[in-house]
Amino acid sequence: MDKIASLEEQRESLEKRILLEQMKKDEVLAKEVREKEMTEDDWLEHFREDRVKEKEDHSIPNNPQTRRHRKKVIQNLQIHIQGEYMNQQMRMRREMIQHIKNELEKEKEQETLCCESAGGSGGTSQMVSKMLEDIATS
Repeated sequence: MDKIASLEEQRESLEKRILLEQMKKDEVLAKEVREKEMTEDDWLEHFREDRVKEKEDHSIPNNPQTRRHRKKVIQNLQIHIQGEYMNQQMRMRREMIQHIKNELEKEKEQETLCCESAGGSGGTSQMVSKMLEDIATS
């Protein structure tokens, strides 16, 4: 019984599909016949009608809901941009600190290699280390 019902459903779906295909073929044939019989004036009218099609309206309506939504979007965008700016500033500060640290290490290596006394260049390294601390705390 169940098999008979499924076979009938398949038959009906096949009939519908065949009918749709036949209708599409008929429409194509009718269009070809109509195009062959068209005069110059008919062709001009045909193309003139195609250009008059309505344009889709993509404008955003100005109502309270969209204004609220626009305000939220702008606020979120501003927060995001501000966060990105802060991240960039922090990254720049870290790079500056790292660069200064590398310079200090190079100076210390040069001092140890040259066997210079700590009094001559020790003051500059103390100044630079103090600058690093100021930058890190700000």
